[in-house]
Amino acid sequence: MTLLLANWKLILIAALAVLLGLMTNLYLGKRDELSKMTERYGAFVEATGVIGKDAELKKKADEAEHLKNLEKVKANHESLLPQVRADAVANYLARRVRPIPHPSAGSGPVLGNGPGISVDDGAVRECVPDETFIANCAEDASKVGAFQEYCQRNHCPIE
Repeated sequence: MTLLLANWKLILIAALAVLLGLMTNLYLGKRDELSKMTERYGAFVEATGVIGKDAELKKKADEAEHLKNLEKVKANHESLLPQVRADAVANYLARRVRPIPHPSAGSGPVLGNGPGISVDDGAVRECVPDETFIANCAEDASKVGAFQEYCQRNHCPIE
C-alpha cells in the first residue's frame, strides 16, 4: 500500500494513459463509422437528386399534356356551344307540341297524399320557361360534359 501511495503520480499517469488509449480507440471507430455514413448520405443525396429531376420532368410533361387537353376540350366546347343552345330550344319546342300526358287521379295512388290532403286535378297549368333559360341550361350541361371529357383525357380519378 505504501508503494501505491508513494508512486501515486506514476499510477495516475498510467491510468490516464490507459484511458487515453481507450478514448482514442473509441474515437477512431466512430470516425470510421461517421465517414461511412457520410458516403452513404452522399449517395442518398445523389439518388434523390436524380429522382427529383425525373419527377420534375414528368410534372412538366403532365402539365403540358393537361394544357393541351384543356385547349382541345375548350375549343370543342366553344365550337359546339351555339348548336347545343339552339338544339335545346328546338327540342323543347318540339316536345311542347306533343304534351306529356298528365297522370289522372284514377291512374293509381299518389305517394304522400293522406286522407286529409285534397288533390286538385283541375286544369293543369303548363310551365313555359323562357328560351334563354333553356339555352342556359343546355350550356351548363355542355360545360359539365366538357369537364368530364377533360377529366377522362387526363385520367383524373372520378368517384
